[in-house]
Amino acid sequence: IRADIRHYKQITKSTVLATNVFGNFNFGEIPFYMLSEFGGLFRMRGYYRGAYRDKNVMLLQTEVRQDVIGRFGITFFGGLATVFSDFESLRSNTLKPSGGIGLRFKINRKEDIPIRTDFGFGKGFSGNYITTGEAY
Repeated sequence: IRADIRHYKQITKSTVLATNVFGNFNFGEIPFYMLSEFGGLFRMRGYYRGAYRDKNVMLLQTEVRQDVIGRFGITFFGGLATVFSDFESLRSNTLKPSGGIGLRFKINRKEDIPIRTDFGFGKGFSGNYITTGEAY
């Protein structure tokens, strides 16, 4: 079962608050490559993709996207995530934090498509990401 809920709120003409709640829940025997995970370009920047894996994952991430001048913008982001084997073990699992800052350059103003570079950090991890489009 997978849930990917996204919400965008226009705070001012040039500021957007974006929020993402994500969960992936597996049952039975799961091959390693199909385990739930987080990290990478889209979920919990600051951890490499697959830094944490287990049968289930739940995360909340949010970011403030601010247009600065012309085609340039900046974003501040943060999140909390956990992986767990079953719901009984969920209580003992600790939440992993992430946060960071990013720079945006809109390559297409009409479609609002940016080139982005983000620097994220997590508990014992960090990462720099360069790609097109927003994380969510």
